[in-house]
Amino acid sequence: MISTSLRKALFLSVAVLSFLLSKAQNLTISSTGQTGTSGTNWSITGNSLTVTGTANINASVIENHLNGNSALLLTGNTATVTINVTQAINSSATSDLIIGSSTNVGNVTISAAVSVGGELTINGTDISLAAALSTTSNGKALKLLAKIRF
Repeated sequence: MISTSLRKALFLSVAVLSFLLSKAQNLTISSTGQTGTSGTNWSITGNSLTVTGTANINASVIENHLNGNSALLLTGNTATVTINVTQAINSSATSDLIIGSSTNVGNVTISAAVSVGGELTINGTDISLAAALSTTSNGKALKLLAKIRF
C-alpha cells in the first residue's frame, strides 16, 4: 500500500509535469508558415521573435528582418523552446541571427540550409544538423552552443 505522503508527492509531480508540458513552446520555420510581424503564438518586438506556444512561421519573416539590417533572436518566453527549421533561410545582409536564447534548453533541428551575412549562433540542448550552415561575411562566426542536461 502506498503511503499518503508518497501519493501526495506523486500527484504533485504529475501536476507539475502536466503544467510544464502544457506550456511547451515549439517554433517551426516552414514554407507553409505565417508571414508578417506577428501571428498565432509569436510576435516580433525590436530584434526578438518571441514564441509563446506552438508557432509556424515562413522563413521570409526572418529574412525580411535580417535584410532590414537588424539582428534577430528567435526565442521563447521560457527557457525551453524547440525550434525546427524546415525551410531554407537566406540573407546577405550583415545582420546576426541567433536561434535560441543563451538560456534555451530546448532542442534545435536544422533540416534546411541557413545562410546569413552576419554571425550565426544556435543555442539548445540537442542540436541536430541535416543541412548546410554558413555566414557569408569575412570575420563573422558560426557558433553551435549545446547545453548538457543532467
